[in-house]
Amino acid sequence: MSPHTEAGPAEPAVERANAAVLRRFPSDDTRDLEDARRGFLGTAQDSVVKDPDGRVVWDLGAYGLSRADATASGTATTPLAPPSQT
Repeated sequence: MSPHTEAGPAEPAVERANAAVLRRFPSDDTRDLEDARRGFLGTAQDSVVKDPDGRVVWDLGAYGLSRADATASGTATTPLAPPSQT
């Protein structure tokens, strides 16, 4: 392998791929990055995860944190959020 370390121009295919990513994911919308910095990674559409046989392998509801708790605290990751009483 060559010890060449200077950066050169990007290959046309790389430029096209990078442009496609910027079109799909606009870099001026930083809401997701701001959410991630606060610890928010996303929401689960279904709070129960099952294996291929239908057995429950993960139940987010079992942790007792309701949507109201998350809304009140601003994030579902805060250690001060009270357990759900429902």
